[in-house]
Amino acid sequence: MSKVASVNNTPRFIQPKRMYTPLDFQEDWQYGLCECCSDCRICCLGFFCVPCMECIVMTDAREYIGTVPLAHSIANLRTKIRSTYKIKGSLDGDAATALFCRCCALVQLKKELMARGEILN
Repeated sequence: MSKVASVNNTPRFIQPKRMYTPLDFQEDWQYGLCECCSDCRICCLGFFCVPCMECIVMTDAREYIGTVPLAHSIANLRTKIRSTYKIKGSLDGDAATALFCRCCALVQLKKELMARGEILN
């Protein structure tokens, strides 16, 4: 901060200008929420064994696996992946997707991590 003298000789401080710009989220998901059937193995696991798929995706993303995976942990993971890869979206959208489309969200996250090179098949 730079010091500038004011009219009555009392020092006044001026805030420096912002040195960064907010993150620009311009990317799209490489796989849509409903594009889960292109890999039959992941699709079946996501729909028929949701707790298993949750543990696999959380492990692949190097996240802590709690005793009971809940919708908010999937929403948090979705937000983390979206922020990491600057994918367009919102916190509300992540929460709604995790709550109402949990199976599809898990399959999408798994495929996204695979497409971005984070994990192997």
